[in-house]
Amino acid sequence: MGQTTGDMPLINSGYNSQTVGKQFIGKLQPDLSAYVYRTRFGTNGPRPNISPTAFLVDRCENVYVSGWGGSISGSTNQYLSGGTMGMETTADALQRTTDGRDFYFFVLRKDAVGLLYASFFGQSDGFTDHVDGGTSRFDRNGVIYQGVCANCNGGAIFPTTPGVWGPVKPASAACNLGMIKIAFNLAGVGANVRAEIGGVVNDTAVTFNDLVRSAREYIWDFGDGTPQVGPIAATAGGYQQTHTFTSTGTFRVMLIAIDPTSCNERDTV
Repeated sequence: MGQTTGDMPLINSGYNSQTVGKQFIGKLQPDLSAYVYRTRFGTNGPRPNISPTAFLVDRCENVYVSGWGGSISGSTNQYLSGGTMGMETTADALQRTTDGRDFYFFVLRKDAVGLLYASFFGQSDGFTDHVDGGTSRFDRNGVIYQGVCANCNGGAIFPTTPGVWGPVKPASAACNLGMIKIAFNLAGVGANVRAEIGGVVNDTAVTFNDLVRSAREYIWDFGDGTPQVGPIAATAGGYQQTHTFTSTGTFRVMLIAIDPTSCNERDTV
């Protein structure tokens, strides 16, 4: 993923609503000899819209991008971004309007067949929402952890959720570190098993828990020759199982999390 002011035609891309955008996403062949696909997003301005801050390809091969747009100093330096005004959003966006100086979250569907999600995020007016350096990450479940230089110089209020530790900027601070966690819920079904006994994690296994709990059904295999358990519906507590081992030894326990409506249907851990 990157920025371009040059000519980069689309290749094998079903997503083509912003063919002149100054941001591009490309997937290369394993030997780097050619593109599998290449697409662009953003507006037809002289500069790229956003400065990229985070990037991910999830287990369903959807592509996630985070970035911010707009001028920090107000100068005409050629490397400043064009801003977020006019960029595309989806109907389920967290924020569909922008002052042109917000963050932008974008998710491209597998094989560039279409747009999954796009949203602005930031305060209305005031100093440009931005981030200095690599302080933002997506995890494998498509959750973003975004660091933000928020509410700089006061004025406009950066959006927060109820009950957070720091809903307002201290009066003594020129800029504030805003922290955002957003689950996009587009990465398909996942699982992450943990064993515990008497509340002690990773002790000799008795109780097993799926820590993700995004599946509809679960199958358990405890690796000791006993029959598999399941599929058990999540609504019936299938994400947690208690098992008694009747002999000592090392056992390979397997959990299969299932959601037939998901892009990957099953995740095995």
